[in-house]
Amino acid sequence: MYFSKIGKLSYVALGVIGIILAVTSYIDNSYFLKYLALVLLGLSLMLNGYVTYLRWNGKEPFVYITIGIVVVIIALGELIRIA
Repeated sequence: MYFSKIGKLSYVALGVIGIILAVTSYIDNSYFLKYLALVLLGLSLMLNGYVTYLRWNGKEPFVYITIGIVVVIIALGELIRIA
């Protein structure tokens, strides 16, 4: 129960920081901030799926985890490419 609350707070915080970075990258035209925001949003999706899995114990939350992994891999690849 305690981890569930910390998990919820964590994925909401990662999501909010990711959205702020995405808006900042749009204003600043920075590819680095754009892909960093994508990494944070992907991690938020993965954490959301894991916390949902702890509550429901079903297979549906693995969709969130899979989408998060794909987003993080693509964003990290782009970060390595531009660095």
